[in-house]
Order: sequence, then structure tokens, then C-alpha cells
Amino acid sequence: MLARDLMRDGFPTVLPSDTLSSIALLFEEFYVCHFAIVRNGEFLGMFPAEIAAADPENTQPISQFREDWVSGFVLPDQHRLHLFEFGSKNELTAIPVATAGGEYAGTVVMSDLLANFGSLYSYRQIGGIIVLEVGVLDFDMVAIARIVSENNAKVMVMHMDSDEVAGKFSVTLKLSTLDLKHVVATFERFGYVVSYYYPNERQADEMQDRYDLLMKLFDL
Repeated sequence: MLARDLMRDGFPTVLPSDTLSSIALLFEEFYVCHFAIVRNGEFLGMFPAEIAAADPENTQPISQFREDWVSGFVLPDQHRLHLFEFGSKNELTAIPVATAGGEYAGTVVMSDLLANFGSLYSYRQIGGIIVLEVGVLDFDMVAIARIVSENNAKVMVMHMDSDEVAGKFSVTLKLSTLDLKHVVATFERFGYVVSYYYPNERQADEMQDRYDLLMKLFDL
């Protein structure tokens, strides 16, 4: 899904001449800390509303706080992963969308973006979590997927984080099964460090029991 598909209809913009007090009211209404500053259709930056929230009676225009404006935007045809990267890097609660020429197109609210990620099939499905510690030079996505597949499971989600000092990747896997004991054992047999997994055998049995009970209730 692209930025243009995620923009919230009717989300307000502000003018350089708008006051801190008016921004404070927007903050209270929308619970979003950043609003696009737009003049004559041109995107000028994002205004951090926490400045206004700290002084809600201030009638100074936000043009007096230009050094606090956040620059940069995403393009309408950029993927949601790029939006998430941009928003996280700039610590934004709302992401501005504009054309390459700087014409304002809309705003993607970060909470909407997160909800969109949460609606993806791979996140909605029940599955177990395994975290591997892998040397940077030893990381092999194909080998990891093969181990999972050989244990009759599929990789639904893979996330990576790096420890540059230790020279390691932390690889988080969400699998299509709650029965992780054989997968974990295989990873360990091949020399992988399994730093975390959920559920363990007892937890998996309890979750399966609750799921079976729920299915019986649906059948009543």
C-alpha cells in the first residue's frame, strides 16, 4: 500500500500565521503532535504541537518558531515501509505527503499506519515467535527459511536488528505454528543461538486448549 492510499481524509493543516493557541486546540481534538504547515498549496514543514500544548494561551504565530519546524516529506507513490521509516526517524506522529515539487497532498497519521500494518495477514494469524542471535557474516535468510520449512512451518514475518559493536544480527521470526520445540531444536543443532521463543511447550498446550474451547463455543 502506498502513501496516497493511507492519507486521512479531511485532516487539518495550519498556516504560518496560525497561533500557538489555535494549534493547542487542534492537538486536543486530534491527539496528534504534528500538523502540516501549508500556504497556497505549498508544503512548508511540520509543526510540533507539543510547543503549543505547553503554552496553550500563547497568541504568537507559529512563524515565530520556524527553527522548530520539521522539514521533509514522503511522495504519494512511496510504500508504507518507507513511511514507517521516515516517521520513526523523525519521531513524527503524522507524516506529510507532497509531490516532488513540494505541493501538499495530504497527511498519513502514524496510528493509522500502525493499524494498517496490524491488519496484514501475517500479523493477524496466530503464530509463535523465535529470536535468533546470528553473526553478521553468518546470516543466511535462505538457510533460516529452509530450517523452518523442514519442520513443516512457514516464516510469516521476519525482522532484523543489528548490534554493530558485537557484530551480530538479532533476527525475530514469526512462524505459522505454535509448536516450536522441533524448530528450536533444529536451530540449536545447526549452531544458532536461540535467545527467546514463545510459546514454550506448556504455553502452547494452554493456548491450544483455549482455542479448542473457543471453537466449541462457536459450534453451540
